[in-house]
Amino acid sequence: LDKGNNFENYLDKIEKSVTKLDGFIRDIIDFSRNARTEVEAELIDFKTLILEVFENLKYLDEKDRIKRIVKVDVQGEFYSDKKRLSVVLNNIIANAIKYSNPHAETPFIEVRVKQNSSVTEMVISDNGIGIAEEHIDNIFKMFYRGDAKSRGSGIGLYIVKETLERIQGTISVHSEYGKGSTFSIVLHSIRPQAIRHSLQQESTNMA
Repeated sequence: LDKGNNFENYLDKIEKSVTKLDGFIRDIIDFSRNARTEVEAELIDFKTLILEVFENLKYLDEKDRIKRIVKVDVQGEFYSDKKRLSVVLNNIIANAIKYSNPHAETPFIEVRVKQNSSVTEMVISDNGIGIAEEHIDNIFKMFYRGDAKSRGSGIGLYIVKETLERIQGTISVHSEYGKGSTFSIVLHSIRPQAIRHSLQQESTNMA
């Protein structure tokens, strides 16, 4: 019986290691793509995008413990890079799921979006374990881990910040340890013609 239990523990450790390595590889790929691929502007449907991210991360919340709240206020058409926005949302929401509070009576993740044709404000809140005050100023740095038990690659939030900078976005965070975190994102619409104009200028400068 002991041998059986040891074998199961061994397999469990292997599975966790493989999952962690897979996540690290995905982060490296996202980082590489953000650095080398051009920004592609397209019409963004925030509600559909957010629901897709939640669906893709369903495996992290196997028992569906966490309540998902999505509120989108749309006024006008907004253009941005959908793939990069997916990377940003995926990282933040995945962290909210991974670091949810197991003792919370009703754990939740809420994504609120207020959009017009020029600017979109996005707020992602949770009542998870939160971030200690001494770590707040460092969480967007590459390879920074606020906890030795961290399950992430250490570059997820760094990628979020770098990705947002490529698409005219900024991010800030407010968190209280033991109570939860709130990430606030401000995005400026990127018109396809503006990207073409920027590329033309780059070509002229290089000539």
